[in-house]
Amino acid sequence: MFTLVHQYKYTLTELENMIPWERDMYIGMVNSWAKEETEKLKQKNVEAQQDMQRMVKSLRTKKRR
Repeated sequence: MFTLVHQYKYTLTELENMIPWERDMYIGMVNSWAKEETEKLKQKNVEAQQDMQRMVKSLRTKKRR
C-alpha cells in the first residue's frame, strides 16, 4: 500500500474505500512489477560481473605477452 500511496498518489482513504478484490488486484500488480524490476537488476548485475571477468581475463593475457 505504501507504493500505491507514494508512487501512484492514491490516498489511504481511496485505498480503504476500494472493494477488497480491487485493492488486492492493485497490490498484486505492484508486487508483480517489483518482482520484474528485481529480476532485471539481478540480470544486470550478472552481466556486469561477466563483463568484469572478461576484462580481468583480457588484462591477464596482455600481461603475459
